[in-house]
Amino acid sequence: MADPTSPTTNAPSIPSGPTPPTSLGSGSRTRRQGSSAESAASNVDTTNPFRQGFPNPLRPLPQANFIVGAKDAESIDWWESIQAAAIGYMKVRGIAWNTVTLINRRNPRHEPGPDDLTILITALHDVASDSWYLMLQDLQGYLQDRGLTYLRVEIMDDRFARTPDHFVVESAHPLVYAWPGICDCIIRVLGAAPWFTLTAVRRGINKIPENNPITVLITTPDPPSLHPVITSIESICENAGFVLKVEVLEESGLFAMDNPGEVTLDSSSFANPISMGSSVSPKSIQDSSGTIGGGIVLSKGKFRARTGVTNFHVMRTKNFPQMYVDNGLRPEQSPGVNVQAVVPSNQDYKFNLNNQQSFLGNAIERPLAIARKTWGMLGEERDEKRIQLFESRKQTCRQLIDELQTFNRHAGNLWAASGFRIHPQNQFGIDWALVKLLGHRPTPNILPTVAEFLALGAAEFTNEISIATMELEEWSSENVKAGEVVFKRGRTTGLTIGKFSSINPRVHLDGKICSVWQVIGQRGKPFCRKGDSGSFIIDSAGRWCALLFASPYEDTGDAYVLPVDVLIADIESMTGGTVSLP
Repeated sequence: MADPTSPTTNAPSIPSGPTPPTSLGSGSRTRRQGSSAESAASNVDTTNPFRQGFPNPLRPLPQANFIVGAKDAESIDWWESIQAAAIGYMKVRGIAWNTVTLINRRNPRHEPGPDDLTILITALHDVASDSWYLMLQDLQGYLQDRGLTYLRVEIMDDRFARTPDHFVVESAHPLVYAWPGICDCIIRVLGAAPWFTLTAVRRGINKIPENNPITVLITTPDPPSLHPVITSIESICENAGFVLKVEVLEESGLFAMDNPGEVTLDSSSFANPISMGSSVSPKSIQDSSGTIGGGIVLSKGKFRARTGVTNFHVMRTKNFPQMYVDNGLRPEQSPGVNVQAVVPSNQDYKFNLNNQQSFLGNAIERPLAIARKTWGMLGEERDEKRIQLFESRKQTCRQLIDELQTFNRHAGNLWAASGFRIHPQNQFGIDWALVKLLGHRPTPNILPTVAEFLALGAAEFTNEISIATMELEEWSSENVKAGEVVFKRGRTTGLTIGKFSSINPRVHLDGKICSVWQVIGQRGKPFCRKGDSGSFIIDSAGRWCALLFASPYEDTGDAYVLPVDVLIADIESMTGGTVSLP
């Protein structure tokens, strides 16, 4: 039997069974437009012309490929005939194909399932032809006749079938003014179905933003539960005068913090100063990380408290009292919860310490032992020099390990927090936390250098940035508006740049529906990832303008943020103090 995981490059003859069509037929040209009625009738998803297949709808991107295990492959005795049939149908339809493989295909964040087995075809696609659609119909009938209806089939043009980018909807577009009303209607249709976020963006793969369709995006932990209302949402948009795509994306949650990707920290992360973008976690939590956006000072009379700013969901611990989740935590209440903060986070500390210990063993001590053995047998001078070199490296590495192990990461205690609340006037979601910092942990709010911006390679963004100071000196929400360029420094993605969207999303914040501002990154580069929650958003003039608190799109890395004027007013109301910068 052929290896089910290896691409096929030869076209065997068509096996016995239903005879493939000998002409291209007269497939309706409307099919390639992704008509939902046509796709549903044939169970072929043609929504994306460069990624089609069945059953309809295809699983949303990203999808990762996993090999078919040897044990499973032994029970598959039909693959060669199915493979030949697919190739035969493509030849008849005039499709220039590259590979035909049998794989397990699923979202990389999901556990394996019995319905992951997929026939994956890569081929070139002519959007003026219905050849893909007709071939899929042929292959679908062939599989049905053989009782193989559980198989998934995808055909993709690798040049275009990638995760789409997000672009800002231009502020002059009529949808911007109609969106609040459309949004309210969609929320009513969603009802009690589970969802996290609702927004609209230009979404696609075209380099020119305006050439990508405006798409209504809904994130949910359970996409099938929302599929029945997609048609109703499309109708809401059409009744308002807009023909929009509607996509449902699967995400595990609103907050991007738990189990973020591992990052290698530089030595400055294990020094007393807490810089903007440092990683943080509660001392009691081992597997999550957030970001200290920067530092502020709270003053009340002669009292002054120097604090680091992050999100409440970053500092929320297991069994955190619900009364503080609902109403917020005031300074006089914080001793009762006693949440200690560590910078860097436990997760990052363990990863970097393990890296250094592994490097010491594998890259230094092991070759050092070999060099000693060789020198003992041959006594050559070069081996003696190698021993001296490795001994020097060993001493340096051990010193670094000792510094990591003895570094006091305790940064302070949770002093005040917003809980999860909705602003009564503007309906913004509120999610902030203040860590009262110890005296030996200063917070210099140092802004990026010109060289750092140039390294981003995004002239269309960075040309709009003009920073007159090296240190953060003021805040303002003046530039929290559509199309404005902003940047942030976060624990996971570091320095990134993006633009404010003209569409204000709606968010389910701990069961409450609220408004937020959305920041979309430069094309093909995420603005944030898991672990960046708590980052300060800085405008093009170098002013603090918002606080990042959610990243609902794991693939594109958009950010949801709270304007700084709303944030500062809420902090002052909760603490009774006046906010200033250090």
